[in-house]
Parts: sequence; structure tokens; C-alpha cells
Amino acid sequence: MYRWTFALLVVFSSVLQAGGWAPIPASTWDIREDAKAGIQGAIVLDEFARYGVRDSEFSLRILVLSEAGKSAVQLDPFPDELISLEGRTVLPDGRVVEFSKTKDFSEQTVDSNRFSSKRKVVVPPGVTSHCVLDIKWTLRSTYLWGDRFTRGVQRSYPINHLELELSKMSPMGSVLLVPPSMRPVISEDSGYRTYTFKNLPALDDQPYTRWGLRSWPRLLCFMQPRGLYESLDKAPGVYWNKAVDLIIKPNMTSLDTGRAFSALEKEIFAELPSDPLQKSAIILDRLNSKIRNTGWMTAAERATRTKKEDGEYIHANDLNESVKRGWTNGSGMYYLAFQLFKDANLHPKLQFVSDRDSSAFRYDLKDFYQFDNVLIGIATSDGKGMGWYDPSNRYLPPGIVDPSYQGVWGLQIDTDTWTTKPEIVPSQRKEANQRHDNYDITLDADAIQF
Repeated sequence: MYRWTFALLVVFSSVLQAGGWAPIPASTWDIREDAKAGIQGAIVLDEFARYGVRDSEFSLRILVLSEAGKSAVQLDPFPDELISLEGRTVLPDGRVVEFSKTKDFSEQTVDSNRFSSKRKVVVPPGVTSHCVLDIKWTLRSTYLWGDRFTRGVQRSYPINHLELELSKMSPMGSVLLVPPSMRPVISEDSGYRTYTFKNLPALDDQPYTRWGLRSWPRLLCFMQPRGLYESLDKAPGVYWNKAVDLIIKPNMTSLDTGRAFSALEKEIFAELPSDPLQKSAIILDRLNSKIRNTGWMTAAERATRTKKEDGEYIHANDLNESVKRGWTNGSGMYYLAFQLFKDANLHPKLQFVSDRDSSAFRYDLKDFYQFDNVLIGIATSDGKGMGWYDPSNRYLPPGIVDPSYQGVWGLQIDTDTWTTKPEIVPSQRKEANQRHDNYDITLDADAIQF
């Protein structure tokens, strides 16, 4: 638990007051860095965010304590939906630098500890190694109408007071993923649900770890498919089995087949071995040789693709049309492979997975949209192992899983019983992605090339 040394600091529920900015208490300027108390570089004295269904409002009050602490006021560039902007930089001697336009900010490129090595930021005017930044802005946009929205509750510097307001008119469900030590006070009125946090420690950077696998505290909002709301208060197994019954099973058992698909199936099924892994690998190989996956086109394929093909809407679950056309997208290949495996009595299992670089699947989190991909699993002949396939990716040899989905938990679905369980996709040994070819080459006596 972090302890604060500035007991005299007055905490404001918002940095805004009618007629201007809230006064800065004189005791604020007496605060100094204290590594034992977790105060290094800067402190976010107050932060406010309101997420409405038509607009979003933000404000910050940050105390910079050193040259290194200037990074606390490096902000993401403002989007085009910016409606209003107002701010000031206050120095200990009382001088104030005011600003109200994006052009007042300077642009910088800084190191990033996330998905790329560099990122662009904007910095307010007048910032020094000891100052207070007050800033507020409003966006003509909402975060609450998509599939999901994630809001972290920590920054790289400690936060003394954080208030998040979430509109109750949003159709999205929400869940707070924070440890007990960070639990906020939650209140509601007719329009908003408010989360009030106090004395939040700085976010632990956790070097040499994958961002998506960190248990970083956050507020997660997500859209809930119709029919699943009644299962939100039930056990995770009840929720996921309900999702299968309502969405996944009807989708996978109503794929459109016909004469063209049946003819392709007959051709692919000719002279298959009995071993299930060999059998499934050959089926996928033959499928890829017959149907072009336009989700992963070569440069030559893209160059010869017509405008009509480019604009054509693909009904991925219409297997007969995919076969007659001779091409489909990644989803279409997934449906084709599943139906072929099913008809070959290979009893395929489905594994819904998340990209380990961006997120980690949580069985207890009743969020149907937390997945990035679906793998198909075929059991070994002894039933003790499983071979995994990603039919949507044409460049993966049968049996090779993209490293983004190795060693991660997912939702496994038995398509014989249509029941679910959390299961891990094992990491593959490096030998699994090796190929050995032997060639016999015979040259004519006078040959100089072959």
C-alpha cells in the first residue's frame, strides 16, 4: 500500500468550478519527490472523465516535480472531434501561461513501451520542471457505441483522485477489473454511474512482459449479444453454454452446402489415410489447392484481381457459392474446413482465442467479443493429444499455430455435444515448424544449369 506524505493536500472532486479553475492550495508547492511513498517525477492531483452517449469530457490537474516528470504532461494528439479546449500552466511564483488551441501545443516523438518503439505526443506551453498543469477538453464523440471500450485507471504516475462517469444510457455492459486495494466508491444518479478512486499508485511498467497478459486495472465496457443479458448473473459455464446455444451452434450447423460443395468434398476425400492428424492435414492442404483464400493474397493475385471481385460481398457461410466461385475470404476457409472435418468424422473442436499481444481470455469475464480468432482442433488417434489448425491463414502449414495463439487460454467447444470449457492451446516445439525436403538431381554431361 502506498502512503502519502502530503496529508494537508486538499482533494477536489473536480478541477472545475464555476467561473474558472479551482484554486491551487499553497501546500501543493511544498510537495517533493519521495521514492518510498511512490512519488517520483509527477503526481496527477485530479483527473475527471465523463463518457456520454453523444460527447465525452476530460480534465486533468498534474503537478510536475522534476525534469523527468515532464513526461506526465505528454498527451496523445487531440482527435478531429475536439469541440473545446482550455488550459493553463501555473508556476510556483504565480505566473500563468494560458492556452486554448491545439496549435498552442508542441509536437514531440517519444519512446513507447507498448506496441511500437515510438509515438507522437503533444506538450502544453510553459511546462517546467516544477509547475501545475490544468487542462480540460470535450470531444464530439462517444466511446460507448462500439463492441468494446477499455479505460485504464492508472497512469505512469500516481493519481490522487480519479473520477469516471459512465452514461447509463449506453447499451454496453461494464465490469470493473481492479484489485481490492483499488476498489472505488460507486454512486449513481439518473444519468450516470460514477466511479471515484483515491490514492492510486503509479502503473507498474513490468518490463519484458506482454501488454495483453498484464493484469492492469481497468474499466471494461462491452456490447452484449441479445439473449445473453439474462445469463450475466449466472456462473461462467452457464453464460458460455448459452452463447453456444444461441449463436455459435446455429451458425455452425446451418452452413449452406450443395452440389458444388459435395463434388469438391468427394474429390478431397479420395484415398485419405486413417490417422486423424494426417487425414486432417491432407484435407486442409487439398482445400487450399482448390479454393483461393483472398484474405491472404499474394502480390500477383492482388495485381490481377478485378474491381468486381474486390467489391463483391462474400457470404462466408455459403460453402456452395465459395466452391463455385473458386475463392473466398478467411472466414469462408474456416467454414469450409470445419464442414469437411465434420463430414470426415474427425469430430472437430473449436477453440476461440485472443491474441496474446493485445489481450488475454478470461473465462469468468462474460464478454462474448473478447476473441480475435477461432482455431479448429482434431484429436490424435489415441485421444491424448490435439492437432490445431487455423484455416483462415493460408501461409500456415497444416498443424502450425501462429505464436500469438500459442500458450494462451481460450474457450473450447465440443461440436459433438456443443458444450464448453476453458482450455489452453499448448506451445509448439520449434521442430514443429521445420520442413525437410530431399531431391535427386541428374545432370546431362554438358549441362551448365538445372
